[in-house]
Amino acid sequence: MNFSVLVLVIAIVLFGVLAFRQMSALILAPLVTIFVIVLSGMPVLDTLLNDFMPATSGYITQYFLIFFVGALFGAVYQFTGAAESIALAMGRLSHNHFVAPMIMCITGLLTFGGVSGFVVFFVVYPIALQMFKRANLTRRLIPAAISAGCWTWSMTAPGSPSI
Repeated sequence: MNFSVLVLVIAIVLFGVLAFRQMSALILAPLVTIFVIVLSGMPVLDTLLNDFMPATSGYITQYFLIFFVGALFGAVYQFTGAAESIALAMGRLSHNHFVAPMIMCITGLLTFGGVSGFVVFFVVYPIALQMFKRANLTRRLIPAAISAGCWTWSMTAPGSPSI
């Protein structure tokens, strides 16, 4: 295996482990980037200023409105009580069993229906949080349940509107 590929794999695993341990992504992204830059033998300051920062600002510029509207929609769900009432209805339907597969199916149907994968996280998370609380499951499983529905069958199935 090429050394540069190994460095990238280690960086991805390091980012995932530290993010799972509740470290902020705003701190992790530059730290892991510096880790990759140092092990790749590139100039640190020059690479950060000329490559990392323009790419980061371009990403934020391109996707800010999508994230903002999705977060706003999720907040409306949470603060109006809509997420809790949906979770109650779904919990009654399943007797608070099969919560993770239900979240996966809901997320998959939303993304298969055309809702962006970025937005669906913000919409489904408040509902999933209430359902996981009622089923006495750890909230650490919520990203996996949402991701399983968001980026598997609904993105690859025939007729999916996703690119």
